[in-house]
Amino acid sequence: MTAEHATATRNGETLYSYDQVDEGDDVTLTADAPEDGWVFAGWQVTEGGLTLDNTADTVTFQMPTSDVVVSAQYEYVGTPDVTDDGSGDIVAGVVIGGIAAVGAYEVGTGLYRITQMDDVAMPTNRLALAKLLWERAGKPEPESTALYSDISAEDTDAQKAARWAVEQELLKDDTNEDEQKFHPAFPVSKLRVCLTWEKAKQKGLFDTAAE
Repeated sequence: MTAEHATATRNGETLYSYDQVDEGDDVTLTADAPEDGWVFAGWQVTEGGLTLDNTADTVTFQMPTSDVVVSAQYEYVGTPDVTDDGSGDIVAGVVIGGIAAVGAYEVGTGLYRITQMDDVAMPTNRLALAKLLWERAGKPEPESTALYSDISAEDTDAQKAARWAVEQELLKDDTNEDEQKFHPAFPVSKLRVCLTWEKAKQKGLFDTAAE
């Protein structure tokens, strides 16, 4: 039983990643509280074949015969304040919602030019986003050499990118006394990519002159 961005319990006791659960046992999933501007958007079941109520952030199901891997999904509901600073570029303020606004924000942050002119794919998960930011910053060495358990130890670039992004407070990880996880495959929206890109720019983490 593996739950991402959620807490799984059985008979009131917390289940941890890859804990064994007997067939027929009742398991309750509770989605983690979303960050400001985000709301719970449903459940993504990648193993186990379950059908869960996507309108409820707490659900209970009976453990099937196979393993279950499920993650809570979130949706951004804020709205960016988009203005023109007189230079012809769009300056995006705090946060927004809607397809048109996402497009404006993408252009305003300069990310559109990076992805189009440099033929860089728009990140769709946390690791791809970390790599884009890290590479744009010149692949700096992170302060910590600790490895994330859910990223291959042999993929040194991925480990460095993830660690650096967390150290720069661009992304968060999941760290406890037993292990450290980054959740590399967790999906990110285009707006989340744009907001994180802009945050890195504001921190002066990479040269924006070429945008």
